[in-house]
Amino acid sequence: MANDDLHGRTAGDPPGDSRSPKAIPCEKIQELLFDYLSHELGEKQSWIVREHLRTCPACAREAARLADTIALLKGSATPDVPERLPETIRRRLARALLHPVLDWMYDHRRLTAWTAALLAAALVLLVAWLCRFKPETVIYWLR
Repeated sequence: MANDDLHGRTAGDPPGDSRSPKAIPCEKIQELLFDYLSHELGEKQSWIVREHLRTCPACAREAARLADTIALLKGSATPDVPERLPETIRRRLARALLHPVLDWMYDHRRLTAWTAALLAAALVLLVAWLCRFKPETVIYWLR
């Protein structure tokens, strides 16, 4: 074993790895497949997935199926969008994209109307209550 280092690892082993790729359940490896195929895993995790795929035919088939799906999706054309959307859809899209709060208020217009009415009533009651104690202060605020 000339390629072994002092810790018993071979040259192909990632540094600090103490678990064999076969010891990791297939479910965990399959959760990492998309990130592995997208080259988003670190060196250690990539090595573990690569070695598991080398020794597990079921996971290797799943990885090949996922790679084919990714290639198919990358090669698919974008859907045709009409050049001119109807005005109502364009306004609704603009409102949803630019003002999500306004879109929520539109969808909940009854709740919004009741809330506004309650706030207005509360403001009137507050002003009336303040007039009872110091009318000159309230009159100064209202100028």
